[in-house]
Amino acid sequence: MTLVQVRNRIDCTDNNSFTGPGYNILAAGFSSSPTEITLNALVDAIRDFYTSIAGIYTNGTTITAGERVIVDPDTTKFLSSATPLLVLGTSTNDPLPAQVACVVSWRTTVAARWGRGRTYIGPLQRVALDVAGQITAAQAAALTAAGTTLIADVGALLPDGFLAIHNRVRAGVVQPPNTALEITGCAVNVQPDTMRSRA
Repeated sequence: MTLVQVRNRIDCTDNNSFTGPGYNILAAGFSSSPTEITLNALVDAIRDFYTSIAGIYTNGTTITAGERVIVDPDTTKFLSSATPLLVLGTSTNDPLPAQVACVVSWRTTVAARWGRGRTYIGPLQRVALDVAGQITAAQAAALTAAGTTLIADVGALLPDGFLAIHNRVRAGVVQPPNTALEITGCAVNVQPDTMRSRA
């Protein structure tokens, strides 16, 4: 199996509590080494994911999908020449504090903590939350649909592509390099989460 790690950068010009950069890391697995054409298609799929949820970001937000694409990140760390793609936030609403985020929870067939993943989506525009302070049902549904589409789009890439969770330690046991689990589904909780630094 070949593991690919994609770093996506988030920058803001209209949020007093966050200017960036922030990063979301996504991973994909392939049965053998993917071509540069496939790696560019992977970045395309991730760009489409962010484009479909652009309304959750203010128009001062810029997302660089595929800012860095690394093949075999635990070993050779080959830096791909895949082309980064820009996505701009589209909401004209005021931004929320940068610590408030939606979370996409990724699921595999393993019902354990190491069989799950999380992607923080933010900073959010203000009306992404309802009067109760929760993610609106429409935003949660749109984000769930975007995640489901991303899983399918990466699954359509050759050879035998799949969106992946990359955990080096499972139940206290260190795994071989470039080990990953296939993501089979996702969910979005309407309760917003807060990013905290861990010392």
